Amino acid sequence: MTITVPHQAAERYALLAVDGVEYAVDASWVRRSLPAPSPLPAAVQHGGMAYQLVDLRQLFGLPAGSAAPPRAVSGPGPERLILLIGQPPAAAGAAASGAAAPGGAASGAVAPGPAADGAVAVHRLALVIDDLLGLEALAAGAAVPLPGVYRGPERRWFHGVLPRTDGRITVLLRPEGLAPAAAPPPEPEALATAAAPSPGGTVC
Repeated sequence: MTITVPHQAAERYALLAVDGVEYAVDASWVRRSLPAPSPLPAAVQHGGMAYQLVDLRQLFGLPAGSAAPPRAVSGPGPERLILLIGQPPAAAGAAASGAAAPGGAASGAVAPGPAADGAVAVHRLALVIDDLLGLEALAAGAAVPLPGVYRGPERRWFHGVLPRTDGRITVLLRPEGLAPAAAPPPEPEALATAAAPSPGGTVC
C-alpha cells in the first residue's frame, strides 16, 4: 500500500532574531538590512523613500537589552540591525481586490495598498531587530494558527507558528500587522492546541 503525504509548497523567508526567538518574514517584503543607528530615528531614509521605524523589542514589550547569545558568524557585539521591508506589488494588488497575495521574489518597487476596515495601509517599515539569520525556504502552509484565546495585539503581529523538523519553533510575522493602528485578522472559528507565541515574543 502506498501512502501519499501532501506536499507543502516552500516559499522563501528571511529569518531574524529578537530576544533569542526566531521569527520569519516573507522574503518578498524584504528590501535590505542596515546597521541600527543610535539613537533610533522615527524613520529611515533609503533610496529616496522613508521607512517608518518599528522597534520589535518595544512593540513586543521586551527589555531594551538583548539576552540572546552572541552572533554565530559575526561574533559578539551590541549592534542591532534594521530590516527594511515594503509591501510588494502583488500584495498591494491583492489588498485592493480582497485576495491573498502569494509569496514571491523581492522587488525594488513598493506599491501602497489601500487600507481595509479603517486600518493604516502598509507602505514601508524599518524593523529594528537583534540579528538577521539568513534566507530559508519554509513550508508556511504547515504553520499552526494562533489559538482563539489570543485576542490581543499578537493577532496583528503573527500569522502563526511553524514547528521545524529539528525541534525549533519559528514565528511567522504579519508584516502588514506591525504598523501602528493595523487591524487584526479575523479570529479562527476553532481553537488550536499547538504552541503559540506570547505577547512578549516568547513561545509557550
